[in-house]
Amino acid sequence: MTDLQAIEENTKYAGWVEEEFEKSINLLPEENIECKYRGIVFTGKLMLQSPGLVVLTNRRIIFLMHHFFGPDKLLYIPLNTISGITLKNLGLLRGFQRAIHLEYENKSIVFAITYVQKIMTGFAGPTATMRFFELLKEKLPDYALESR
Repeated sequence: MTDLQAIEENTKYAGWVEEEFEKSINLLPEENIECKYRGIVFTGKLMLQSPGLVVLTNRRIIFLMHHFFGPDKLLYIPLNTISGITLKNLGLLRGFQRAIHLEYENKSIVFAITYVQKIMTGFAGPTATMRFFELLKEKLPDYALESR
């Protein structure tokens, strides 16, 4: 496993998302988890929801996405592959919820923080996504933040 490109893999079933994460996570040498939060990944034109975890390390952002039909997935996105990040308003159907739109390797993912699982940095409520956005921006190269 490297931090040169994004990797998606199935998790090892464990019953609870947190247990699945602990059982399945593959950290790189000298990679440390800095914060871990409950989150939702929105997919497709209908913005279907996949609940799970959003984890920020010193080298990557990691998503554990729960799927109701099929295996849960881990998506590892190296911070150095992120080419853009913006805050997005999901509109009336989602209660005007804010989400983070992250671009990497000619792909993108939209996600929001739902509530906190306190690891190192703790924040919750409606500003959780906004605060995570600010935390992530600090870790990204300037080109990912330009004209955004």
